[in-house]
Parts: sequence; C-alpha cells; structure tokens
Amino acid sequence: MYYVSKFIMIIEVHSYTFRNENKYLHFNFSQDPYVEFEYWINTMGIDGLFTDFPGSLHRYQEWTSSSSDELDADKLL
Repeated sequence: MYYVSKFIMIIEVHSYTFRNENKYLHFNFSQDPYVEFEYWINTMGIDGLFTDFPGSLHRYQEWTSSSSDELDADKLL
C-alpha cells in the first residue's frame, strides 16, 4: 500500500540554455529556434527558460501573444 503525503511540493521548471546557432539547434525542431520555443513552452509546459538570444524569445512571444493591445518593444525604441 502506498502512502500519499498531504504535503505537495510545487516545482517550477526552467530550462537552459537556448541558442540560435546551427551548432546548438536540434534537428528534431528543423533547426528552428521558434519551433523549439513552441515545443518547450506550450507542449511541455516549462515555467521559464534561459537563452543567449533574448531578442529571439521576445519576438516569439510577440508573434504568439493573443493580445494585440500590448506595446511592441521595437516601436518603443
């Protein structure tokens, strides 16, 4: 018989390090960093990630954002 604890630990998962160079992109994602972001963020449900290319992640977030009312960072500069 298994004992189930009344205490549940909630763990946030942050993956690292996402990069854009072909040397580090996986063939499973057609060497496309945006496909890789899509898989890890939406399919696997990670809570956060580290990247050496924050601009690519930011652009992915803008493209996949459901709200059109948000300010575009490129327009603010």
